[in-house]
Amino acid sequence: MRQIARGRIRGNTGRMPVPRFSLRQLAYFAAAARAGSISAAADDEHVSRSAVASAINELEELFTVPLASRSRGSGFTLTPTGEQVFELSLSLLREADDLPGRATGAALTGSLTVGAFPSLVPTVFPFLYELLAEQHPDLRLEVRSLPQPELLSTLRAGELDLAVAYNVHLEHDLDSRLMYDTVMHVILPADHPLAERDVVPAAEVAKERLVVMSHLPGPDDTLAYFVRQGLAPQVWVRTGDFELMRSLVARGLGLALCIQAPQTEVSYEGRRLVRRRLDPTPNLERLSVVWPRSRRRSRAAAYVAGLLEEYGPALAPRT
Repeated sequence: MRQIARGRIRGNTGRMPVPRFSLRQLAYFAAAARAGSISAAADDEHVSRSAVASAINELEELFTVPLASRSRGSGFTLTPTGEQVFELSLSLLREADDLPGRATGAALTGSLTVGAFPSLVPTVFPFLYELLAEQHPDLRLEVRSLPQPELLSTLRAGELDLAVAYNVHLEHDLDSRLMYDTVMHVILPADHPLAERDVVPAAEVAKERLVVMSHLPGPDDTLAYFVRQGLAPQVWVRTGDFELMRSLVARGLGLALCIQAPQTEVSYEGRRLVRRRLDPTPNLERLSVVWPRSRRRSRAAAYVAGLLEEYGPALAPRT
């Protein structure tokens, strides 16, 4: 085994500094920050409340600044310094968890949590589960379906390793990798008169009842498209279920504007749907995989983000 000569690293004067805090202390502090209370953190970590409280107190004594305020009304609230320590703690904990795998080049293990907009989950992630099952069977992937505002807040809070979301590539605190660009389209029953056209005018769609996704930014994007054309759409039903929306359209109960598109053009009930381009063409929608810029990704997160970027174009809706 090759040995590193003493003093070869520039500035090395002897013993490497050893931090006076432990990874366990950081883990308990991070758990309290995520949960918003010491009691909840103790439950999450399967330890006593006093163990969590003691770890946080010891960190505050070491850093000589308060990391959080504690009160019955507001729970466990991070101070500005506490927020910085929380971000650094997450990075250190991920680095420590990755260390054995990085050292040996072993297959990925542990768990990875990825969040996504609801309509993306059944179309983007099946391939990912298949690839990981073949290449890294000991890596547990959890996918959480969340509306976009909650998706981003959960990512920033450290509860997600990655998120797959629309139009977040300009968020100043997030790093991103492009998966694909697309535009909204209209879906109609196969026997609808407008289905005979390749391109459907927005003015014609505005005359029909609309079924709209209730998860943000879905309704905002839909309404904004019509407003830009000086049109007032007839919103009939709002639903948080993508397949219910498609089934209502297939039954002839309304039309819908969508970004995502399954490969099949039938509803759950077996009724036929068609997808048509809109005129004018809606604004570009960019799908990206994102993570907090200030937080170093784990080896698993970096690998999965690379897969999503590589295979993204093949997952794009057909136009």
